[in-house]
Amino acid sequence: MNENWHRAQARFRMMDVNGNGHLDRRDFELLALQVIEALGEPAQSVKSAALIAGYRDYWHTVIAPMDSDGDGQVSAEEYAQGAVSVAALPGGRPQYAAPIAALADRDGDGMIELDDFVACMTAVGFSPGYSGTLYAELADPTGGRLATGAWVAEISRYYTADAIRTSDDLLAGEYAGAGRGVTRPGARAGSLHGSA
Repeated sequence: MNENWHRAQARFRMMDVNGNGHLDRRDFELLALQVIEALGEPAQSVKSAALIAGYRDYWHTVIAPMDSDGDGQVSAEEYAQGAVSVAALPGGRPQYAAPIAALADRDGDGMIELDDFVACMTAVGFSPGYSGTLYAELADPTGGRLATGAWVAEISRYYTADAIRTSDDLLAGEYAGAGRGVTRPGARAGSLHGSA
């Protein structure tokens, strides 16, 4: 099995919020709500609405079409087969990329603080330790802070690039075991979100 297949399986597990082995619209709504809760953003704010809409759009335009048997959900196998062909996303990036970065930029200065980045990443299933490591890699080496645009670009590269980059190596380590047993806010205890 090649690297793309393993990467697709890892992504699938990250998105399967309720751990039932399938992806459906509710998984993506829950992902958005968990990030919103983790950052303490009002549920009815403009930023929250944008993130929810971004995840819903991602489900409808990218994930749902992978449902080859028409049962209204996407299995791990369907995702693995379809994910390889999703090389060109609408606008060149997942629809939730810009909204999640904007939400994490709490004061609107165009920069994401470490604590907020870690809160976002753990809300979607990564371990705090991994999240801190990735922040250090992506942050501006001179200022030590992460620009929102840099995170959006990294999300986009991760979902569209075939080449293995440093952050993918980190992700591989996270999926190999560092994130095992991480339970996201509101997720079913004992599910293996963010693990291989």
